[in-house]
Amino acid sequence: MKKLLNLAKTLLMGLVITGQIALAQTLDPGLVPKFTNDLPVIRDLGLRVELTAGTNIDVSMQETEQDLLGMGMLTKVWGYNFPQIGVPTYPGATIVTYRDERIQIQWNNELPMEHMLPVDPSLHMARPTAGIATVTHLHGGHTESA
Repeated sequence: MKKLLNLAKTLLMGLVITGQIALAQTLDPGLVPKFTNDLPVIRDLGLRVELTAGTNIDVSMQETEQDLLGMGMLTKVWGYNFPQIGVPTYPGATIVTYRDERIQIQWNNELPMEHMLPVDPSLHMARPTAGIATVTHLHGGHTESA
């Protein structure tokens, strides 16, 4: 009987904790002002990384929190951590270099092992052996095939 009571207490505590977490993450969409925040201008955010010919850098994909609404509420996001910036940011930095100047960037997936949202694994996607699937791409960059 004592084991059954302990199990019931544990389950009840789990439900209470889970319920509190779910309530803490729920935001009434009616309270979020719409179309009031300007889109960020990357150069104004200090997210510009200039790379010269022959540069080799490691950039890590990491989880962080940012105030996306400008209301003091932090949102969990995945961003890129450039060594020149030192913290993961979303959006990621703009890489500035010049045509025909070769640079090398090693993209490192340091995201948590569990996805923050439900994922349907039957969909076509990158399938890592462990961790979260990612496909890094560049706008305006030329990437040679491996």
